[in-house]
Amino acid sequence: MKVVLFTGGRGSTVLSKRLVQQQDLSITILINGYDDGASTGAIRHFLGDSLGPSDFRKNALRFARELKTCDDSIISLLDARLKRNLPADQGRDTVRGICSKNFKQAGSEAVGEIMPLTNALPPAAHDSIASRLQRFLDFERRQKDAFPYGDCSLGNLVFAGSFLAQDRNFNLAIDDYCKLVGLPPGMIINVTDGENLFLVALDIQGNYLPREEDIVDSTRRSQIKDIFLLPMPLDSQQQREIQSMALDAALRRLQSLSRIPRPNASAIASLRQADLILYSPGTQHSSLFPSYMTPGIGDAIASNLSAIKLFITNIHEDAEIADASAVQIVRRAVHYMNQKGMQDHPTPTLITHYLFNHPNRAGADVPYITPGNLDILDDPRPIRVGNYEDGASGVHDADKALTPFIETILARDRVDRIAVFMLDTDSSDKVIQSVVQMLQNSGALRDHHIEVYCSTADGVGKRLQDDMPFILHEQKGEFDIDFVRNAISSNNYDFVVLFESSGMYHGEDVMKLISALRASSLDVVWGSRRLSVNDIHQSYRLRYQGALLLGAVSYVGSHILSLLYLLLYGRYVSDTLSGIRILRSDIFFLDEFSFDDPTFNQRLLSAILGGRFEILEMPIRFLPQSPHKVKRTTVLEGLRSVLIIFSQKIKWLGKSRERV
Repeated sequence: MKVVLFTGGRGSTVLSKRLVQQQDLSITILINGYDDGASTGAIRHFLGDSLGPSDFRKNALRFARELKTCDDSIISLLDARLKRNLPADQGRDTVRGICSKNFKQAGSEAVGEIMPLTNALPPAAHDSIASRLQRFLDFERRQKDAFPYGDCSLGNLVFAGSFLAQDRNFNLAIDDYCKLVGLPPGMIINVTDGENLFLVALDIQGNYLPREEDIVDSTRRSQIKDIFLLPMPLDSQQQREIQSMALDAALRRLQSLSRIPRPNASAIASLRQADLILYSPGTQHSSLFPSYMTPGIGDAIASNLSAIKLFITNIHEDAEIADASAVQIVRRAVHYMNQKGMQDHPTPTLITHYLFNHPNRAGADVPYITPGNLDILDDPRPIRVGNYEDGASGVHDADKALTPFIETILARDRVDRIAVFMLDTDSSDKVIQSVVQMLQNSGALRDHHIEVYCSTADGVGKRLQDDMPFILHEQKGEFDIDFVRNAISSNNYDFVVLFESSGMYHGEDVMKLISALRASSLDVVWGSRRLSVNDIHQSYRLRYQGALLLGAVSYVGSHILSLLYLLLYGRYVSDTLSGIRILRSDIFFLDEFSFDDPTFNQRLLSAILGGRFEILEMPIRFLPQSPHKVKRTTVLEGLRSVLIIFSQKIKWLGKSRERV
C-alpha cells in the first residue's frame, strides 16, 4: 500500500505515528521548502540560494524516531538547539567542539547539553555529522559576515552542510540528510526541483506580508487573500509601492512578479502511483497551499482515479486561517490545485473524502474550525463530519481518522481464504454437479483462495480432483460443528460457506455470493429464495399438493420468523431457512451450534444479528424437490424456532449489558 502525505512541520505528527504502525505500507512525505522563520531563515539568508530545511528536518527526525532507523543519540543531537543569544564566536566554538569532541574553547555555559549528546554518538555517526558541520564552518570562514548561531537548530546546520556537500542541490541534500538518520532516499520529497523561491502574501485588507514567517505570525489574525512565490524578496521601495496600491492592483502586480516553480519528478510519480493521498492539517497558506499550487501536482492527483484522496481539515484555527470554515479551506485548496483557476480538474478527482471535525466543546482557548455550509460542496456523499479530536487535545484521533480508509485499501488486495462445506451430500454425483456449477462462475477464484469440503460414500476420484482449480477435501461421515471449527483454526479461513448440496440449490450461486464479499466490508452474505418469487411459489405448489391448509400455515409461518427478526433485531431477513450462507469464520465461535439441530439457522441468525454483523441478503435460485427426497421444516420445528429466536434475543441482551 502506497501512501503520499502532504504536510508541513508538525501538522501531521499524530497521523504519521499511525501510518508507521501499519505493516505493508510505504509512505512518501511531500513538503515545500518556503519556511523562513527562526534559524531556518538565518540559514537561507546566509547560504543565499537554499530553501528552508526546517520542515524536512522535523519530518526526518520524527520518522527516524518512530521507525527506529538510527541510534537515539543521533536524533537527540540533531534536535538540539544552541543557546539563545549565544555570541557568534561561542556558537562557532561549540560547533567546532562537536566536530573534535573538544569543548574547552566553547566554555561549559555555552555548550550546555551539547557535549554529553556529542559524546553519546556512535563513532560512525559522529564522523558523518562532523563532516557536514565542518562543511558549514569552512563555508562561513570564507564569508564576510559571521553566522548568527544563537538559538540555531543543530539539525539545520547539519542540513546546510549536506546542501554544500551536494553542490548546493537542495533535493539531493534532503536524501543525504535522510541517509544520516537511516531513512531511504525518496521517502521525504520536496514538491519542487529545489529552486530558491520566497513565499509572500496579501491579506484581504491589502496588507503585504513579505515573509512566510509573517504569514503564520501567531500574534496577528490574518485572512489571506492570495499567496505568491517570488524569485527574490522585494526591497523596501517595492514593498511600499505594493502597500500603497488598491487590493486588485497589488494582486496583479504580485502575480506579474511571481515565479512558477518546476515540479519534482519524484513527487509527480509518487502521486500517480499512490493508493492513499492524505492532505493533512497544518498552516494552510504556508505548509500546504504552496505545495498544492506547484505545477503538475494537481494533474498527477487528478489522473490517479483509483486512489483515495482524504482531506483532513484543522481542528483549531491558525493565525492565517482566522474565521475560516472547513468548507472554505477545502474550496481554497481546490483553487490552488487548479493553479488558481487556470485548470479545471473536477473536485472529485482531487478529493474523494473530506474529514471535518465537529467541535463539541465551547470556551476553548483557541477557536474551533466549524464545518461551515456543507451545501456549498456539490456532493455530500464524501463528507464525514464527526468528533475526530483526541479528547480535548486539539489534535486528531489518528486511528479514528485513518483506519477505515487504510482498511478499505488493504481489502482491495486481500485474498480471502474461504472454505466451502457441502452439506447433505450423500453421493459423489451431487458433489460433482455442485462443483461443475460453481466453476460456471469462476470469477471469484481470481479474488479468493477457495477450498471445498465434501463427504461422500463412494468418493469423487483423484483424476477429477487434480483437474479442479481449488483443493477438494473429502471426509468420511457427515460434518459436525467441531470439524468445521477445527478446519477454520487449522487453515486460517476468513469465511465459511455452508452450502446445502442436496440438489435444491445451484452451485453457481455460491460463487455469486462469494463475489459479493469484494463489494464492501460484509460479514455475512445470505442467500434468499424469497427474493426469487417464482422459485418459492413453485416449491410450495410441489410440496403441498392437496394440502392447502398445511401449505398456508407453512407460508405464513416463514413470514412470522422474518417479522420476529424485524421486531427483535430491527432487521428483516426474508428467508430464514436458506441453505446457502457465507459467514465470517469467527461467527462459528460465538455460540454452540449443531448442524443436526433443525433450528440451526435461527441460532445462527440470532448470533449474526445479536452480534451486529453486517449482512447482505441476495437472491438465489431454488430447485424444488419432492418431500420424499428432502427433509423439510415441520410445524413443530417452526414453533421451536420462534422460541429459539426469543430466547437468543434475551441471551444477546445480556451479553450487550456485560460489554457496557
